Amino acid sequence: MKFFNKAKTAVATGLMALMPVVASAGVFNGARDGLVTQMDPFFALITTALWIAAAAFLIFGAFQFASAFRQDDAEGKSKGMRNLIAGAIMLALAVLAPVVWGQII
Repeated sequence: MKFFNKAKTAVATGLMALMPVVASAGVFNGARDGLVTQMDPFFALITTALWIAAAAFLIFGAFQFASAFRQDDAEGKSKGMRNLIAGAIMLALAVLAPVVWGQII
């Protein structure tokens, strides 16, 4: 379980650190009038990764919270809620990322 915690922390930190860099590339892109740029596949890949990570966090957090609730484990409940909140934040980033990057005008 320790490996999974370290791995999800590394993935979340990496995605959060990459977000401003990729967002700044979209700001300079401006309105493209439907033109495809070289960065579009990269933006699509990052957006897909955000969706997958958000789904994983939400599903894992829900199962963790439910099992802790069933066993009346206060620490497990808080860990499950943290994972659910992290999944919700990543879901919000996945929804807003194409708008920030200028893919949806």
